[in-house]
Amino acid sequence: ATGHFAAQNRAVTSGDYKSLLYKMSGQFGSIKRCNVTQDADSFRRNLNIYVISEDRNGLLIKTPTTVKNNIKTWLNQYKMINDTIDILDAKIVNLGIEFEIFSRTDRQKYDVLTRATRALELYYSGRYHDIGQSFNITEIYKLLNSVTGVTDTTRVKIIRKDTLDHSSTYMNI
Repeated sequence: ATGHFAAQNRAVTSGDYKSLLYKMSGQFGSIKRCNVTQDADSFRRNLNIYVISEDRNGLLIKTPTTVKNNIKTWLNQYKMINDTIDILDAKIVNLGIEFEIFSRTDRQKYDVLTRATRALELYYSGRYHDIGQSFNITEIYKLLNSVTGVTDTTRVKIIRKDTLDHSSTYMNI
């Protein structure tokens, strides 16, 4: 709301563009997340807008072409005259977390492992990072170390999930 108020019905900054994208009427389609960056390869003021949508089951999907065309039309009434816009698909990357923990000797190790796994599931369930947002591994160490019965987290490894049920986007982790 604050970002939209500051935009004053015009798009100058990347925050203005994001605010206007989220404000777009649902009858034209909707997006789940977006990010606006300046195209480093452009000599003009070209902006790359990365968008991702959500299906009926809450899973991330590529934004349909119709919605992207509606976004372009929507933004044309607010953008600066010298701004050019490219609307691109954000990549979906599915990650998994492998970890090793030490449990207290007076606790059942499998109960502690179950609590640690459940803590990670609760922390990340339904929680998507913003497009381009960094993924902080120290958050995982901190979360696991806060689980009752865990004395120390010795290893955390981030893996790319690439089975048939996951995105095929390759990323060197």
